[in-house]
This record gives sequence, C-alpha cells and structure tokens, in this order.
Amino acid sequence: MTIEERIREVWAADATAIALVPASRVKVPGNWQNLTRPYIILYPIAESSTHVHDSCGSIVALRVWEFFQFSVIADSYPSGKAVAEKCRTVFNGNKSGTQFFYRGQRWVGRDDTVNVEHIAVDFRIAEILTA
Repeated sequence: MTIEERIREVWAADATAIALVPASRVKVPGNWQNLTRPYIILYPIAESSTHVHDSCGSIVALRVWEFFQFSVIADSYPSGKAVAEKCRTVFNGNKSGTQFFYRGQRWVGRDDTVNVEHIAVDFRIAEILTA
C-alpha cells in the first residue's frame, strides 16, 4: 500500500472527514480540472529512510516523510480552514503503524482567476516498510 493510499484509507474511516471531503476527492498530484470543491491534493515533499528496533529486538525499516503537504483547495477561506483543521485532527498519532506528526498549516493564497483558496497542511509521517 502506498502512503497516499494509506492516507485516503485513514480519511475514509472518519465519517466527519468524508462529510467535508469524500475520499474520492483526496488526490495525488496531477492535472485535476473541474473537481468539486473542497478537495485535497497530497504532495510528498521530502523522504528519508531509517531503521529502528521493535519491541522484540528486531530491526525494522522505516520510511520517513519529513514533509508531506496536504493542499486544501476550497471555494472560501472558512470552508478550506474547516478541512485543514479536520486534517489536523484526523491525522494525529499512530494509525495502524503509520505515525503522523502535525507540523502546521498556512494560507497559501487566493486565485481570483478561478475563485479558489489554498491552505497547505504539513505533516511528518513515518511508515513501516514491510518489503
């Protein structure tokens, strides 16, 4: 399972999250046009890997996304801010072996040409590599 699939799975498991943005509108980078707003585009920014010991003393490989950006695109700042805050609460702590660390959020700006707001929510994510 990719990290993007894992994120979509965690989002889809939260009823209040999918009431704001259905899981089908949580997307990977691409040429998305005419999506119903609000929606989220996932940007894996910086990755590293490391190894740790588990509780049995075995070595486990981890992939650490030092920066993983969730770009919230919405019709208005208040609706985008609601989705950004939901990202912060849904992706908090350990979700079945994937650890989410909230790093903060920022207003990127408004595109007056298409009348959308952009709020970026940043995370640090550590995932166990099984293969």
